Amino acid sequence: MINRISRISTTSIELRDKSVIKYFSSADSYWKEFKVYEKGLPMVPKLISSEEPKWIEIEYVEGKPYLNVQPQTEIIDLLADTLGNFHKAMRTDNLYLCHWDNQPSNILYSRNQIWLIDFSESRTSVVEDDITHLLLFWCAEFSSDKLRNLVDKFISRYQIHIPLNAKIWKEALTRSLIRFNQRRSSFGHSLHHLEEEQFNLNVNYLSNLFNSSSSN
Repeated sequence: MINRISRISTTSIELRDKSVIKYFSSADSYWKEFKVYEKGLPMVPKLISSEEPKWIEIEYVEGKPYLNVQPQTEIIDLLADTLGNFHKAMRTDNLYLCHWDNQPSNILYSRNQIWLIDFSESRTSVVEDDITHLLLFWCAEFSSDKLRNLVDKFISRYQIHIPLNAKIWKEALTRSLIRFNQRRSSFGHSLHHLEEEQFNLNVNYLSNLFNSSSSN
């Protein structure tokens, strides 16, 4: 049974009872998705079938965006472990495959685990590009005190897997902020619950996160 067909950029999505079929008009988008799903990683839906370079069929994961899970503190370690393990599994030399479009709707909580979906914009880069972009959504969502609590917990846990570089962190945050603001502008999204001043204060906190750190 087909529940819904939708179109996202160059991808048409056919949602069935137990699977999702993604149709691609771009071979590049197909291969970006396929090379992730073919790995069979535990944090991504299972690849069921495919036809190069037209479509892939993957397991349907019914979950909710991780930021909608309450309380958030209970899944932060799980999120950090999931992203750390994903990045390690997709490492090439000193670079890693980054999700790049890691908005909350592409990171789902279901069946007591975190699932990563939609890799059509993924690319090889430094992990700091992925992590800073992820945390900008938190900057738009949480008060300063809550943000610091969650970020400190997340960063400590993530670095068990991959150490973060202080200099690269600042450079990546600058790049991520441009991307974040461009996306919000193009889709007409305002900041969630915060005034621009508070958002900027939160971003400043992220920028200075490693100032007193001994990170390499």
